[in-house]
Amino acid sequence: MSWRAGIHGYAARWGVVTAPLSRPHAPHLSRPARFERGCFSFDASSVEMWFMHRDAQSFGRGDALGLQIWEDSYGLAFAFTPPSSAYSMVCGVADGRYAQCSVGIAIDSSSIEPYGSGVEAISSARLNEISICPRGACPGTACWHAANVPYGLPAHAQAVLPIWMDGWTGVAA
Repeated sequence: MSWRAGIHGYAARWGVVTAPLSRPHAPHLSRPARFERGCFSFDASSVEMWFMHRDAQSFGRGDALGLQIWEDSYGLAFAFTPPSSAYSMVCGVADGRYAQCSVGIAIDSSSIEPYGSGVEAISSARLNEISICPRGACPGTACWHAANVPYGLPAHAQAVLPIWMDGWTGVAA
């Protein structure tokens, strides 16, 4: 395995209910929330890549990682090249232990959905970090090691890979 081949995936998905988490270091949502398509504002050069929302386990920021972020029909997609300090995280992604993601955000605008659902519809949020984790709060997130494509991926990542590839082709240099 070429561990520097890259980590790819989806940090958030549109239109699904994200559960509030009480785990330490997780973004604190006061209620279940749903990301609306196009809600994220970001400058990829200032977004950090973390493990489990822990700033002490930052792998770096934007340009230093070649971080690319884009939105497509599925969600918020990303790709980055991990530094040598991320070797153990890369091994965990490659073997499927860390196969999901989560986002660290600051909500700028949202509303509570009608009809008693109590779900907060997030229409505008600043993206601060993307975390690699064993299980994300937002259903449908995924991350994978680029060297595992396509057959070594977890089933949930295999399902979204074609959508991710369509978006990445237009972004990559």
